[in-house]
Amino acid sequence: MTRPIQINISVQKGEISCSPSGGNLRARQLNELQWDCDEEFSLSFALLDGSNTPAWPFQRPQASPRSKHFAGTLKSIPPGEPAPAYKYTVTIGSQQLDPIIIVDK
Repeated sequence: MTRPIQINISVQKGEISCSPSGGNLRARQLNELQWDCDEEFSLSFALLDGSNTPAWPFQRPQASPRSKHFAGTLKSIPPGEPAPAYKYTVTIGSQQLDPIIIVDK
């Protein structure tokens, strides 16, 4: 079993930042992703295909809207379907940051 991919969220001088790589990441299907912050945050996801269609990329149902920790396992990609990419939004108070996730088969 692989270790979760960790994304750390911080707020400095009213601006959200994520590390590593600004929160942008490339992960394989079924990888576990994990976000942590000292403040409550929310995550929302949309397909990065020009439609901006809301899409939940994880196996389990969407969790509570605000938390200091979130972990989820990416869904598997059915045979013959293209690997998806997602834009996600980290929201803390009125501040937002929009990194991306690219999922590989």
